Amino acid sequence: KRMNQYSAKFIAISNAVREDWIDFGLDENKVEVIYDGIDPDNYRCKKSAHNEDKKLKLVMCGAIYEGKGQLDLVKALDPLVDQGMEIYLDIYGNSANDRYFGSICDYIASHNLVNHIAIKGHVDNINEILRQYDAGVVCSKAEGFGLVTIEYMISGLSVIASNTGANPEILQDGRYGRLYPLGNLDLLRRIIAETYGEKEKKSLANNDQIEYAKENFSIEKTVRKLADLYTSVIGDK
Repeated sequence: KRMNQYSAKFIAISNAVREDWIDFGLDENKVEVIYDGIDPDNYRCKKSAHNEDKKLKLVMCGAIYEGKGQLDLVKALDPLVDQGMEIYLDIYGNSANDRYFGSICDYIASHNLVNHIAIKGHVDNINEILRQYDAGVVCSKAEGFGLVTIEYMISGLSVIASNTGANPEILQDGRYGRLYPLGNLDLLRRIIAETYGEKEKKSLANNDQIEYAKENFSIEKTVRKLADLYTSVIGDK
């Protein structure tokens, strides 16, 4: 009640967040959605659609804890590696939960995945590194927005993401990436296998998603929308 009484507007970073806030009691007429943005010029896209070799190179970025779902991805990859698929995963991010981090390391070691999965830790130049990969994966339980999803897209990577939080709206319900039901490792595994097959055929396309990401999630657009909103609020007063 206090927030509704004393705030002219609330800024939500996605429609998913907006809906949650309204459910909690905020005035729906005051909640505006303005997406976070990144500077596209800081990200270099892959020179070709994807690397020429048939190896599928996956990347996952974000703090390492249960909510991000790194272990789900590791478990999904296990049978595919057993089948002889040349799939490799690099995980970037600091550990936010030592027990969870340890469980990931133990699984990798006990299932002989050390030659296919590497935990790289935190890096400051992820914008330069991403273009080395073919696909970026998001297994989060709930992303309020999911900036890393935009980073994958604008770097020219195929995107595989859980159908939670803002992922469906960012990816336009699968138009600009592949969605799977959170926790459904069988479907996640199948999507990765299909992506691997497309990589072998050199049929992974990403040009449309690059332009879509630049058009809708640039920092310039974010700033412009913020400025317009502030101006309208000031004008009303």
